[in-house]
Amino acid sequence: EIAIPKEAQAKLGDVLGENVKFGLTHYPGVVTIVVIKRPGDSASCRQGG
Repeated sequence: EIAIPKEAQAKLGDVLGENVKFGLTHYPGVVTIVVIKRPGDSASCRQGG
């Protein structure tokens, strides 16, 4: 299990239900976090017309 620091989580926003990929780096204890947002998944994209 990888714990996301609160500072990073604040920048990422709510990533629950999103596809999150962790990438290892050459530095011990350091990972890269990629959040794949699916189009049309967020409420801001759902605007009726």
